[in-house]
Amino acid sequence: MDTVSDKWKSWQRFSNAVYGERVKPWSSSDIDRFAKVYPQAAKDLRTMRSAGVWCVGGAVATAGSGAAFFFSRPGTLNGKLISGALGAVASYVVGYLGTTNVVCYTHQLYKIDQYKVQIQFMEWWKENGGRGGKPWEYW
Repeated sequence: MDTVSDKWKSWQRFSNAVYGERVKPWSSSDIDRFAKVYPQAAKDLRTMRSAGVWCVGGAVATAGSGAAFFFSRPGTLNGKLISGALGAVASYVVGYLGTTNVVCYTHQLYKIDQYKVQIQFMEWWKENGGRGGKPWEYW
């Protein structure tokens, strides 16, 4: 069982790996290269990426339906726009939280040590061509 100090050391490694220095953006082909070295970690990384896509997709779908519902309620155009915008934001948050819980169980994310996988990939990526990204490469 992990102690608090072990978790703190893991968090420090994670923040150094993820936030320590700029790295270049990576693609699916880079993850395929990572899979040749660390097959289990690459499988877990793909699962985490898939779960993220599903979470955002569920949140966007919920935001759209919430905006449509709240847009139809008031009578004036200003009321419709404000109500639709606020309904979209609130529905996005609720949809994201709900989808996250569902995706956690459907993708079995509770079995994955997500910090460990992320650290392993980021350290590998920095050693294999990912070091020194430029700020404009993210846009």
